Amino acid sequence: MQRNWKAGLLFILPALLFYMLFMIVPYGLAFGVSFVKWRGVSMDMQFFGLGNFRMMFSDPYFWKALTNTIFFTVCTGVIVPALALYFAVSVTRRLVRWARFYRITYFFPNLISQVAIAVL
Repeated sequence: MQRNWKAGLLFILPALLFYMLFMIVPYGLAFGVSFVKWRGVSMDMQFFGLGNFRMMFSDPYFWKALTNTIFFTVCTGVIVPALALYFAVSVTRRLVRWARFYRITYFFPNLISQVAIAVL
């Protein structure tokens, strides 16, 4: 059975155009602007080559920001899920004293929001 590839292309074309317009084009423009000296106010742009990257890598604020970003990423991507998993397992296996109280406390905000919606 031969499929109609034109119909499939017609269905995917809007999503592809949307993706190109809002993802590919801005990335390309940003990449191009990274090689020019530009204040961002006027259209006066001068080719600067790799000078922007040299300035960025020699700036101590860049390295501090990079360190903070890596720290934040590690904390939110590794430590927080590990702690959440630990607490979830300990509460469900009743390894913690007052486990039932903690389960109710964790679930209580969900109940409150449903009650508020029901009242409205």
